[in-house]
Amino acid sequence: MTTGQSQLMQTSQNTSIVLSGSYIVFACVTGYTNTGGSLNLTCSSSGVWSPYPNCVSNTQTTTMSSNSAATCSYSSNLLSIANGYASTWSGIMTPTGIQALSGATITYMCTPPYNLVGNSVMTCNNGVWSAQPVCL
Repeated sequence: MTTGQSQLMQTSQNTSIVLSGSYIVFACVTGYTNTGGSLNLTCSSSGVWSPYPNCVSNTQTTTMSSNSAATCSYSSNLLSIANGYASTWSGIMTPTGIQALSGATITYMCTPPYNLVGNSVMTCNNGVWSAQPVCL
């Protein structure tokens, strides 16, 4: 377990049997902020969990002046999720397309017959993306 992982707390129910497509929802403990990555871990068909998110102490995060806002890292892989897709997005900086402005959003939909679990809209808030939804 890495240092950032020790600041995670599991918010979903514990179980001893994990099926492919199962997911675990994490949150950073009080005083820590997610610095990227989904807070939803998913078990793949090969039995491997998706990467853990990273939580850092709020004392280690950058403080922005009142007239500026932190940007979130962005890559095109944020536009796809297993069994779903991004239907709309806004606030992505161009031409580089590697950063999203604070307040940027990505809205997800699931392909039939899958159902969306979590908030359908992922938002960049002062340098941190909210949790990405899962289609089950």
